[in-house]
Amino acid sequence: YHLIFPRSEVLFYSDFAPRNSISYIYPEQLEKRLIEFINKGDFEQAKSCYFKIVESSLSYSYQSINIALTRLSLAINVSLSDQGNDDFLPNNQQSTFSISLADMETLDQVNNHFTKAISFICELSRRKHNERHKKIAEQVDILIQQNYSDPSLCIDSIASKIGLSADYLSRIYRQ
Repeated sequence: YHLIFPRSEVLFYSDFAPRNSISYIYPEQLEKRLIEFINKGDFEQAKSCYFKIVESSLSYSYQSINIALTRLSLAINVSLSDQGNDDFLPNNQQSTFSISLADMETLDQVNNHFTKAISFICELSRRKHNERHKKIAEQVDILIQQNYSDPSLCIDSIASKIGLSADYLSRIYRQ
């Protein structure tokens, strides 16, 4: 009950009765957007989606809030695994994120826990993205050095050798 109510507050049965008679429907589309933003490394948008999902569950029963948090926890774990780096979780155990979530008593603690995880994964995603761009730029430099005297050398020929579109390659290389 500390998740929703402050520690020293007097609680009544009505505080624990279901708050909304309609069944809770988890916002799957919002979760998909959350994961998309995490994979793009857009922390602010991902955090906004997270808070919308949590807020959508708060007018329902405690069980509904737990369902939402459990689903979010699973989505965060999957996203972390997709980044190919499990160092964020102690002892490389995916369940640790969920276990530490269960030990939390207040919604602020839960929100801080998720926000930290989302921030970390967004940073991993940005680094991975930047490393990929750096490797592509290095490939372009090598191709230019190797084929400098070739009169047919152009952005289109370089892009086709690397397997990217000329527009995309141009954007990456300018960065």
